[in-house]
Amino acid sequence: MYTETVRASEPDGSGPGLMRPEGSGPGLMQPEEAAWWLRVSRTTVFELLKSGELASVKIGRSRRISRADLELYVERLRSEQTRDPAAA
Repeated sequence: MYTETVRASEPDGSGPGLMRPEGSGPGLMQPEEAAWWLRVSRTTVFELLKSGELASVKIGRSRRISRADLELYVERLRSEQTRDPAAA
């Protein structure tokens, strides 16, 4: 069922409205979208990519990050914090 209107081009909602299945998110995100999703800066996302802490794929000259990789990154942070409560 296509009930959710989304603004595909920008995380802040600007851009052309597109319809997508309810509850679905973008398969691959631009670094700016990933930054919005994680609530961190674009620079932080690029640092995470450079260090290898966050996985990405390269399409042409652009980097894309899957939602699954973002969720894995957050899960890894949670497990590290669970093992070492002082790090939280």
